Amino acid sequence: MNIIQLIQKKQLRGAETFALQLSREFVKRGHKVKIVVLQDGEVELDFPDVEVLHINAKSLFDLKSFKKLATIIRNFKPDWVQANAGDTMRYAVLSRIVYGWKSPIIFRNASVVSQYIKNPIKKFYYSFLLKQVNNIISVSDVSMRDYIQMFPFMKNKIQMIPIGIETEELDKVMGYQGVGVSGCPEGDYILHVGGFTFEKNHEGLLRIFQRLLKRRPDLQLVLAGDGPLFSSIQEKVKALGLASNVHLLGRRTDVAALMKHAKMVVLPSIIEGLPGVLLEAMYCRVPVIANNVGAIPDLLADRRGVVVEKGDEESFANAILHQFEQPKSEAHLDGVRNYVREHYSMENVISCWLFVVSSFMLYQKPQPITNNQ
Repeated sequence: MNIIQLIQKKQLRGAETFALQLSREFVKRGHKVKIVVLQDGEVELDFPDVEVLHINAKSLFDLKSFKKLATIIRNFKPDWVQANAGDTMRYAVLSRIVYGWKSPIIFRNASVVSQYIKNPIKKFYYSFLLKQVNNIISVSDVSMRDYIQMFPFMKNKIQMIPIGIETEELDKVMGYQGVGVSGCPEGDYILHVGGFTFEKNHEGLLRIFQRLLKRRPDLQLVLAGDGPLFSSIQEKVKALGLASNVHLLGRRTDVAALMKHAKMVVLPSIIEGLPGVLLEAMYCRVPVIANNVGAIPDLLADRRGVVVEKGDEESFANAILHQFEQPKSEAHLDGVRNYVREHYSMENVISCWLFVVSSFMLYQKPQPITNNQ
């Protein structure tokens, strides 16, 4: 099959990262993939056997970018165009309306849509776009149910497939004793990995950390990632007098190495779908603590991690302290790792993708897929 992966930007956000991982897996199985990037960014995307094309869209209604996408599609003749979160679905739909190409559009929904669509006009516009989409693949049951509740007409066109992680790469890093972690402090540190956007709630994390320092003044917090709020959080750290305990590393490509030495990974987000960083931490045998948003409660059920009520910063701080005082056993962490390997390895996820997309292509309602298939 020929497949186009449409991504928002040259960045290491979850939606883009998974699209690139998925592309590599498709190529391994003999399919042809082109990655089309809407907007420029600071990360270079260079993959063997996968051509990366850049549209350089200037705005959401950039007719030149619509035409560029249409030209790529007409020349490549993809079996489907996969729009991966952000504005990609809107670009794909508007390009197809304006220039009349015929390839099916599959939209990958990576979050909880009701958290972003708050007014009737935006909902009407989004409904119009969705009616042009052939199918949706949602990252979790929570995201899928939310979509169906907001847009019931998509009920028979949506299916859940979770994200997957590349376990081989993580194994390499975790098994290598000489892995370096430049920029990280010595001693105990907790780790947060994520883009500096309002959804990730960095300000809330700083408040939680302030509570922790009252009881553990030696504790360190490492923030890995970049984004529009990076500078403001950097200034906030200075204003709160936390510069000696909080370390902003910026964008990193060695996240597994950071996890290798972290005491735990925390994620006090206010909006999430199914965060890959938690899967990676769990596979790397690192305890995780996160807010009960999106698919996180299901992921961390059965004591696989600690789930805290969103907004309860005191309980979040206490959960971190409890982990230090009563760390998880090696057997427990091994069990969590095995769970992630069984349910979220890329090998299993790619099989679900190919099965579901084949069902879409045959215009059949896809049968339910479980993570065990």
